[in-house]
Order: sequence, then structure tokens, then C-alpha cells
Amino acid sequence: MSLIDLGRAHRMVGVRCRCFTAHGSSMGVVKFYGPVLFAEGEWVGVGLDTKTGRNNGGVDGIQYFEAGAAYGVFVR
Repeated sequence: MSLIDLGRAHRMVGVRCRCFTAHGSSMGVVKFYGPVLFAEGEWVGVGLDTKTGRNNGGVDGIQYFEAGAAYGVFVR
């Protein structure tokens, strides 16, 4: 998945966005920006409008943002 330029993402929490995947695209809202414990670097957490995500905003027992089951995704 890909998203907006990460240089601007930290100022865009709360802004609507579109995430692109090999299976199409999904609209959502940027809910998180920053480092995570599951991977290196800065990540963007998106709460999707449709149940096409990979998580609920949490990974490995750490909740980075709130989303329904399969409505959350992390992108860079």
C-alpha cells in the first residue's frame, strides 16, 4: 500500500486519504503517524471506510489508533 508524502503526513492526522493496493483502493482517514515497534521507520495508520484492512489499529498487542476489526492498515 502507498499513501501521501510522509513528509506531510504528520500534519495530516484527521485528513481523508486513499490507500492503493494490488486489489484496488480504499478511502479512509489518517489516524496515526510515527514510529512503531513492529518495523523500522515512520508509519501512517489509516482507519478505512470499508472492511478491507489488516488490523484494528493495533499490532502485536500494541494499539496505535482505534479502528474496527479489519478497518485499520499501516502504510509508508
